[in-house]
Amino acid sequence: MFRIVTLSAIAALLLYLLFLWPPIGMANNGDFGRLIWTFGMEAENRGQPDEFYNYVNLRYRFTTERLGFFESFTSEYITILPALFLHLLFGKDGWFDIRMMGFVHAATLFSAFALFLPLIEQWPQRRRILAALTAIFVFCDLYYLQLCNSFYSDAGAVFYLLLFAAACARLALLNTNPRLHTVTAFTAGAMFAASKGQHAPLGLFVIAAIYLLREKLTTHWRTGAAIVAIGMIAALATTPRSYSATAFYNVVFHGILPQVDNPEQTLNTFQLDPALARYKGTHTYSANSGMRDPAVKEAITAQASMPRIALYYLTHPLIAAEHIRRAMHETSEQRAIGFANLPKMPHLRVRWTSHAFSFWSDAKRFTFYRKAWPYFAFCLASIVAAIIATRRHPLILTLAAASLTALAIGSLADVLDGVRHLTIFTTMGDLMLFTALLSCRPYSNPTSATNPASPTEPRP
Repeated sequence: MFRIVTLSAIAALLLYLLFLWPPIGMANNGDFGRLIWTFGMEAENRGQPDEFYNYVNLRYRFTTERLGFFESFTSEYITILPALFLHLLFGKDGWFDIRMMGFVHAATLFSAFALFLPLIEQWPQRRRILAALTAIFVFCDLYYLQLCNSFYSDAGAVFYLLLFAAACARLALLNTNPRLHTVTAFTAGAMFAASKGQHAPLGLFVIAAIYLLREKLTTHWRTGAAIVAIGMIAALATTPRSYSATAFYNVVFHGILPQVDNPEQTLNTFQLDPALARYKGTHTYSANSGMRDPAVKEAITAQASMPRIALYYLTHPLIAAEHIRRAMHETSEQRAIGFANLPKMPHLRVRWTSHAFSFWSDAKRFTFYRKAWPYFAFCLASIVAAIIATRRHPLILTLAAASLTALAIGSLADVLDGVRHLTIFTTMGDLMLFTALLSCRPYSNPTSATNPASPTEPRP
């Protein structure tokens, strides 16, 4: 009964926020085309002032203009297929409603809750209800749900990560239906690793988690590792060189050069023409960006190297620390700055954002807004708390390492749009804090009620 009531409440919340008017979502910043153009779709308001940032566009038309466009692989190509099937069944007037995509994302999140709830079902009533409410208030927060009605690859990354974490927890702590949970872990882990080139390196930690669970799996762990590796390779191998060049330019010219006394000498360390110092402080999208000059863009693309950036950070740790501080400063906003999350309505101002069911993200924003280092300390404290509470469980150590890697990638490999680039770091931090809260007491085996001699399971 507890599981039915809780899942019904979650379903009602998802229905209310994502599908009933006005549904929340996330406005397009231009990235939607990387997915929808492949399937021959374009926004209803294409070419209008409100196409980007100002409002969430719900309707998309089918056209042959860009049909088959391909820039890089993302697992969202797979996620969109059931959404298109739903469109065939329920679509009106030929228009694709973005809430079809929202349904698929929401179903993934709902599945993660369905896997998690049996872990706490045998707990004392008060603690069980508190754990369920905490999970709902954290992972059904607007911060996460607004991603559902979008075509961002970050959406799939977040929800597949949560599903993978839930499947791993079930395998580790309550190994009922191990075949189902094995398949779920393999699939969700691969979809997460393939969601975006930026997230592909985190697939190594997915493989590590699968290895740690090898005794609980119904299929050899190498099979799962191979599936995840395929997803990683697909995302990395198809990532255009221009992506690396864009990030490289942003880091060097917008992030590093304004902080150094001798920009020309710094450009020499990156094997770039010192004359390019005139572009100091610009980023790729600046009106006077060097990337708008074909010759400069070609030179940047030829020298773009993330290992070279990493080496520079190692020899200049204060600059790396400053970039982390900036990322934390922006992420403390808990909102993708300038992105509307509501459709256009007569009474709404441009780029208006709803705060419906945003208690968790609003609490963090209220506490840490524009306080970079306190927020960073809070994130690290969440990681440490989970490690201590679970007595350094190998799975938690793996998640902690993945979290810090996500932080490094999101804050050091690009210096723009910190909130979105650190979405995975934020998600992992919430998972760590939630794990710490759940692990305040040992997790009890559900069979212990009828068999007092049964051992206590390890902490989650």
